[in-house]
Amino acid sequence: MVKLGLLASIATIVGALAFATISQADNPTPCKHTDFHTQIAKDACAKGGQPAAKKAMQDWVKTVKIDGVTPTCSPKFCHKNLAPNYDLNDDAFDKFKKAGGKMIK
Repeated sequence: MVKLGLLASIATIVGALAFATISQADNPTPCKHTDFHTQIAKDACAKGGQPAAKKAMQDWVKTVKIDGVTPTCSPKFCHKNLAPNYDLNDDAFDKFKKAGGKMIK
């Protein structure tokens, strides 16, 4: 009987964790920025919020060069800071366009 109770407790915990994980995936953290200047950020935020936008930008950055250098998501290139606000440097959109990114504004 004790084994059955222990098994039921473990099953309950596993089920609760699985449900919590699924629920979190259904409601991703929304993007901090809501006024989009780039198509890639707008599309990614619409599909999956901040996690999708971060992944989309990181994937895109790996494929481009700015002044012959592969950029990173750091103050050296586009962002003044990263999480939680992801504020952009003043020249971030210029660098994005120069690297071939599609602007919508």
